[in-house]
Amino acid sequence: MKSEKITLLILSAVMTGLISRADDIDDYAIGRKGEALKTTIQKHYTPTRLIESSSIYETVVKINGNIDRFTGTATDTDTETSHTTAGAALHPDWLRMWPEKKDAVSRDMHNLGLIDKSVAADRATRPLGNVTDVRIQGSGWAIGYAPYGEHDQMECFEPAAEYKGDFARTMFYMATIYTATLWYDWGNIVFEPNIYPSLRKEAAATYMKWHREDPVDEQERLLNDKIEDIQGNRNPFIDHPELAEYLWGDKKDIPYRSENPSDPDNTDRPKIPLHGVYKLNDGYIDLYSPYVSAEAQWSVDGKSASGTLSIHTLGTGVHELRYTTENEKGKLLITIEP
Repeated sequence: MKSEKITLLILSAVMTGLISRADDIDDYAIGRKGEALKTTIQKHYTPTRLIESSSIYETVVKINGNIDRFTGTATDTDTETSHTTAGAALHPDWLRMWPEKKDAVSRDMHNLGLIDKSVAADRATRPLGNVTDVRIQGSGWAIGYAPYGEHDQMECFEPAAEYKGDFARTMFYMATIYTATLWYDWGNIVFEPNIYPSLRKEAAATYMKWHREDPVDEQERLLNDKIEDIQGNRNPFIDHPELAEYLWGDKKDIPYRSENPSDPDNTDRPKIPLHGVYKLNDGYIDLYSPYVSAEAQWSVDGKSASGTLSIHTLGTGVHELRYTTENEKGKLLITIEP
């Protein structure tokens, strides 16, 4: 007897890249929260390829132009005379216990940017944070100490203010793609050794503040496009900034919902995939899933159904959705909450 197909089809979709990258969040993340949401993002946004180590600097220059986002300055990038190098938001050495992850982090363009060589030497492996006790003051950046959780003072590097949001979204991406159960050096201060939430609460609070105060701009979106062309993946926290709120912010205890509600009567609108939990004020349910054929025949609580359903007509409680195609059958339980 065929068992329920939803889980099997999820695995199939992940393996085959069924849905285009731009739709992954709206197609797979809705209805998930916490670890399930973070794991789903990791599955769909891990790089499909990485550049060779010998090409890192020239690729960073190709992507960033002459902008050093760590210090907020324009700089010379001529390979003969340049005073810049490739800098990492998450220092690869924090993952020295995981050679494959360390290598990937050192070549992932979402983690890298131009930085002045002398500033990089001063920063060393220090994490990104807000400096309150300055030891080295640069033009728009600083190195020093800050109170941090159980630690009276943490050494950190504070980047240029106009790029703090960019770095926050980089750290959200890195915390999602490169989880680890053992961290080295300052990685122990920024990260927890788990799948979720990964970021320690102090780090999450700092980066959420940067994320909110410095929202995504066109320059960051163009950077995301360029990196996708090179390594086949995007930073979803740039395309969907609201995701951070559901993982580390004010909405972290509720299931993710698209921030782009659409008119249910508009036949040309994108359909919202089925998910496990709905609210009455969601208004409607689309009988659609990227894991199920568009030709499927549906029933809800034993009655034939199709298209879009009114949540108020169904009412609160648990409802059974079944589908049938030429080759398979499956069942999905949904819950409608007040």
